[in-house]
Amino acid sequence: MSTFSRREFLKTGGLAAGLVLLPSVGAAAQNCVMTRYSLASNKGRRMLQTYADSVWRMNNPLTQPEASPRSWMFQWYTHMVRGDRGKAAELSRVYPLGGTAMALANEMWNTCQSHLGQPQQYFLPWHRMYLRYLEEIVRAVSGDPCFTMPYWDYTDPAQQALPVEFRQRFHPRWGALYREERYPEINAGTPLPAGRAGFGLNLDCMKSGSYNPFNGDAGFCANIDGMVHGAAHLDIGTQLGMATVPWAASDPVFWVHHCNIDRIWASWNRLGGRNPSDPAFLDKAFVFANGGGTRAETQIRDAVSVPAAAYDTYLSRPPGSLPFQGAASQGRQASTRNRNSRPRWRRTRPGWMATSISATRRRPWRWSPAPPSTASRPARRPRGGGPAPRSSCRSRDAPPPVSCRSPSTSTCTAPATAR
Repeated sequence: MSTFSRREFLKTGGLAAGLVLLPSVGAAAQNCVMTRYSLASNKGRRMLQTYADSVWRMNNPLTQPEASPRSWMFQWYTHMVRGDRGKAAELSRVYPLGGTAMALANEMWNTCQSHLGQPQQYFLPWHRMYLRYLEEIVRAVSGDPCFTMPYWDYTDPAQQALPVEFRQRFHPRWGALYREERYPEINAGTPLPAGRAGFGLNLDCMKSGSYNPFNGDAGFCANIDGMVHGAAHLDIGTQLGMATVPWAASDPVFWVHHCNIDRIWASWNRLGGRNPSDPAFLDKAFVFANGGGTRAETQIRDAVSVPAAAYDTYLSRPPGSLPFQGAASQGRQASTRNRNSRPRWRRTRPGWMATSISATRRRPWRWSPAPPSTASRPARRPRGGGPAPRSSCRSRDAPPPVSCRSPSTSTCTAPATAR
C-alpha cells in the first residue's frame, strides 16, 4: 500500500477549503480501456486511491453540497433514503426552493431494485447502471478520465477480510473509506465468514441455468441477490450500515462489493448464461445522474452486456451446475408465474428488506426453518436469533440452500433473500 502524507493530501486539494469540482471528463474517457481491476492488484489499489479522494470530495459540502446530484448523500439516497427520515421530508429539507435538482432527486431517490415490490429480475441491471453512473461522477470529481471502480473478490478465501484501506479511520486518504457502522471485528480485519453474522461467501448462485425462475431453479438473479450478495451485506453489518437497505449505500465499501456482484453476473454470461430477451424487460428504463450531474435515462437493453475487457479476470461455474437455458424458454415459463415469485422458498420479513430502523431493531432476520445438519458445523446465527441460511449446495443429508434442481442430484432450495 502506498503512503500519502498530509502535506501531499493538501497539495492535491483534498482538504483545501473551497475546492471546485473539476469539469466533466467524458470525452477524454473515450481514449481509455475501461477495465475494472481487483483490489488485490496494483492497478486496483491505484484506482482505490482515486476513489478515496473522490469520496472525500463528494462528502465535503464545500465541494459538493448535499443538493448536488454528485454529492455522496444524493448518490446514497438513490439507493434508498436513510432509515430515520422519509423521502418527502428530505426533499423538503435539502431543496426548500425546489428546482431541477429536486425534480431529479424525486425521480432517483428510493429506486433500488427490488426492495419495494419491484420485479426481482431488475436487481442486476439496475445496480449495473448505478455503478456505471457513479464511476462517471468519480471521473468528473477526480479529473481522472480513466477511473474504473475496483472490485473486492471476497469469494476468494484469501481476500475475505475487509481490505485494509477501508479500516484506517484516521488516515489522511483512506479515512474517507472508513465507517464506524460496521461490526467492530470486521473493521479490525476479521474475515467476513468468521464474524458475528458468519454467512458463507461462495459462487453457488452460478449453478443456476436460467436468469429467471425455471423448472424449480429460482434463477441466477434471485440466487445471487439472496445468497452471496446478501451474505456480504450482513457479514459487514450493521443495522445502521451495510446490513440494512436504507443505510447500505452510505458505506463506500458498498460500491466495491457491487462491482464484484456485477463481475459474477458478467462471468455467468460469458460462460453461457442468457439474460431475458423479452421487450418488457429490455425496454424498462431507469433514471440516474451522469458525470455532469444532469439527468440520464437508460434502458436495460443498454446494460445487459459488458465488453470482454470490462474485468481483468472472470470466474468459473462450480461443479454440479445446471445446464444453461435459452432466454426465450425461461422467459415463457417465468411469464406464467407471479412477477415477484421465488419458487421453493419464501421470505419471512428479512431485515435486509426493512425500510426503517424500528423494523429491524429487535429481530433483523427471520429465516424459514431448515432441517438440522450433521454433515457440517453448526451455522452461525445473525443478531436477534433465527436460523442462519446455508451457503453451499447440499449433499443428500444436508440442509438446502440454493434453489436448483438436477435429475441426478438432490433438490436444493434457497433461504429468504438477503437483499
